[in-house]
Amino acid sequence: MSAETDHRPPSLREKAEAMLARSHRERVDLAPVEVGRIIHDLSVYQLELEIQNEELRNTQSQLARTRDRYARLYHQAPVGYLSLDANGIIQQANQTFADMVGRSCADLVGQALTGFMAGSDRGVFLGRFKSFFNSPEGKRIDVALRGNGARRLTVRLTARREVDAPGPLQPDPFKPLLLVIGEDITERKQAEEELQRLSLVAAHTTNAVFITDAERRIEWVNRAFTRLTGFDLAAVRGKTPCELLQGAETDPATVTAIRAALDAGQGYEGEILSYHQDGCTYWVQLFIDPVRDADGRVTRFIGVQTDITARRQARLELQEKNAELERFIYLISHDLKSPLVTIKAFLGYLEQDLARSDAGRIAQDMDYMRAAADKMGQLLEELLNLSRVGRMANPPTRVGFRELVDEALRLTAGGIARRGVEVVTGEATATLVGDRSRLLVIWQNLVENSVKYMGEQASPRIEIGVERRGWELVFFVRDNGMGIEPRYQEKVFGLFEKLDPGSEGTGLGLALVKRIVELYRGQIWLESAGAGQGTCVRFTLPEAVEDRSEAQP
Repeated sequence: MSAETDHRPPSLREKAEAMLARSHRERVDLAPVEVGRIIHDLSVYQLELEIQNEELRNTQSQLARTRDRYARLYHQAPVGYLSLDANGIIQQANQTFADMVGRSCADLVGQALTGFMAGSDRGVFLGRFKSFFNSPEGKRIDVALRGNGARRLTVRLTARREVDAPGPLQPDPFKPLLLVIGEDITERKQAEEELQRLSLVAAHTTNAVFITDAERRIEWVNRAFTRLTGFDLAAVRGKTPCELLQGAETDPATVTAIRAALDAGQGYEGEILSYHQDGCTYWVQLFIDPVRDADGRVTRFIGVQTDITARRQARLELQEKNAELERFIYLISHDLKSPLVTIKAFLGYLEQDLARSDAGRIAQDMDYMRAAADKMGQLLEELLNLSRVGRMANPPTRVGFRELVDEALRLTAGGIARRGVEVVTGEATATLVGDRSRLLVIWQNLVENSVKYMGEQASPRIEIGVERRGWELVFFVRDNGMGIEPRYQEKVFGLFEKLDPGSEGTGLGLALVKRIVELYRGQIWLESAGAGQGTCVRFTLPEAVEDRSEAQP
């Protein structure tokens, strides 16, 4: 036998020796052929044993490598692994968990897991452990563990039972153990607590606030966000603000700028047109800031929206007013200069005519200067009226619509009589509350305008009334005069606008009416089929109407 046979399993060796002994006892009776056959069989059997022995050594080596790989995976796992008995005593632990609590794996064996917990969490864990041990599926326990030094870890424990799997995690197949997975969620917990603090602050602000993850998916919004956008948290969670709040009229360049800033991990500040859930648009001042973790990585974005629709509208209106003011200054300087030039010129003529004692020419010069002075006085008076529109000259009083119309007709009776205009007022009634003198200016100017632009109408007629459209009262002054082509119908409400430069007046009448109507949050518009087709001016006075239901067409 070779030296290698000493390493064979005893059962195989004993079997071989028994066969050999038997062959010696029977050798006397065996023929040479049979002896040779036995020797051959033993040789073959020896080779088979040697092959099996080599395969066994290879298998054991492979198992050792597999065991080493498993051990590395077990100890280098990103989570901690523990085997606990029914009393919560650690039977085995991997290196990851040992590193969490600053101990070696060997030191942990035989220790109670609660010994590494913060005092307040021990009672919670012990109170839940029996149920956790017997039925761990779908359960989890978050506990605070003491790490190295004063460091505290928040670890989430989940588990599964190990009853019939003998091996490294279950050396005793008859002793039930609990395989526990401990995940370090300290940073996540801190982030959640930070989010809760931010949410608490944001919940009580009047600005719309949203918080997203690093991929800009919404995680939380406050109540002000819901009020502003119409979307609640359930409707927006997991979606991006861009897909919810931007639309066709949103400036693409602004959206691109926001994305570029956030992709670079930077904040953004600017104005953007947003869309409400119902499709309406509104403007917001948008502030977005990144939130970073201890390593400087962006983990969240916080966005704050302030509704600036009214402010932006006011800014646009101010720009329009400033542009109108520039035009107003230019026009008024021109219109005031014109009568002054006339007066100055005729003063020169008057001087010459006085020197010649030409009484006829002197009277003519005086008439021209008087007309120029009257025109200037009229212009200044209307400018003064226009400047007063924004200020209530008199306290609000109740006044009937018919009362205002009757007084306006008395003040314009001369022009109406000279032109022979038929005026129809109907039976409609309404009560207004406001500055009586300002309200009167509306009807007086509209009647004067109708008379002035009656043209060559053989049967001039003016109709004054009010009609109810739903819950709104619409007043109107309609005539059958010259009419206005559609392209000029908006222009006539501007300052110093006169479609007929040779006509009387300053071009301020309809502008003054428009200002007064707007003072009462109303609207004014003009309807005309065109030249020679007459004109109807309609307007509303929402804040001056006392009872909208009383108008009877």
